[in-house]
Amino acid sequence: MKMLSKRAILTLILLGCANGTMFSVPYLKYAFFGPMTQNMQTNGSMLGVLVSIYAAASVVLLLPGGVLTDRINPKSAILASLLLTAILAGVFSFTCTVWSMNVIVWLGLAVSTIFLAWPSLLKSVRFYAGDNAGTAYCVYYAASGLMSAGIAWLILNLYGFAIEIGISSVSAFQLAVNILSAACLIFALLIAIFLETKTCPETGAPATVTKPYKLREIWSLIRCPEILLAAAILFATYALYIGISFLTPYFTVRFGLSDEASGGLTILRSFVFLAFAPIVGTVADRTFKSTLRLFSLSAPICAIGFFAIAILDRTDAISLVEAIAISLPVAFLICGLYASMFSILPECRIPLSQAGMAIGFVSMISYTPDVLLQPLFGRFADSANFSSIFLMLGGFATLCALFSMILFHRLGSEK
Repeated sequence: MKMLSKRAILTLILLGCANGTMFSVPYLKYAFFGPMTQNMQTNGSMLGVLVSIYAAASVVLLLPGGVLTDRINPKSAILASLLLTAILAGVFSFTCTVWSMNVIVWLGLAVSTIFLAWPSLLKSVRFYAGDNAGTAYCVYYAASGLMSAGIAWLILNLYGFAIEIGISSVSAFQLAVNILSAACLIFALLIAIFLETKTCPETGAPATVTKPYKLREIWSLIRCPEILLAAAILFATYALYIGISFLTPYFTVRFGLSDEASGGLTILRSFVFLAFAPIVGTVADRTFKSTLRLFSLSAPICAIGFFAIAILDRTDAISLVEAIAISLPVAFLICGLYASMFSILPECRIPLSQAGMAIGFVSMISYTPDVLLQPLFGRFADSANFSSIFLMLGGFATLCALFSMILFHRLGSEK
């Protein structure tokens, strides 16, 4: 098995940074919550509605976006996405107090980031992965996570500094958002210069198909048992990934940890651990020779960890040190699973010429937790019923392990 070349690694880092930058716009509230509520003249619930609108539109657009990806040059799609996202961010900075415009902008972001870019980005990662799919996707997600953290740090500090020197809150907000818009333009330029157009081995064309899909071809792919199992695994994995974010209010409410200390643990779980994801990907590729094997071993550990926290929390038998000691290794494994989850698709032997459609379909399934679980977990957190969250996460980890084992043995039996 050949290792990733230096050029491939640099390209994967570029793609990950572009992803982290563009997706910082629709999910701006996660890092910029306070300034948004203050300057948009709204509240947290309404910001949550915007994300829900975006997530619902994204789910609808994922499969059509995947079909489009298999018919056009991914470089063109990613470039168009960055440019459109930059324009929408600029529009938002000046119309942020107009709710109807905010809805239009967030619907537009679903088009720019999901319909145009998402399948094209992941398909491009597969182009450069070769036999190192686990490592490639983990490098991509590590770069994306670090870029998201860097962007958040930059605009927060820029906003605070602008207010300190006497700039009005509204002007500081507009400046920060426009810096984010400019970052999208910078990565559009870098993509235009450095991203190569590689040809698809099956078609000889740059990520295109020779003719449009027929409806029966789409139906044949989406009812394939391997694809359905992969979609279920990705759904459970993404549910675990968004679930670990609720450890932040858990430590604050349950143990009285300060916002600063809990925030530090959040950065460790969400960004620092994601930066180590390439190590997990290398283990999957070099040691286990299969991402599914890694999932089959790691997911049960996550399940045990969540069940342990839930049971100990319900019996008031857990201390802060014990909760941290259990949750950090679990979060590390989940970040590795999340970063490598799309490398399951190459194991399913999906032709590269149909990779965009496959990515679009499984993404449509796997990202529905943003629509379904975020409100539910938020309601549990509001009532301090964190043990229910952890019990559900333990269940998702169990299903992830079970489906991974089934798919691994199914693929092995078909060889």
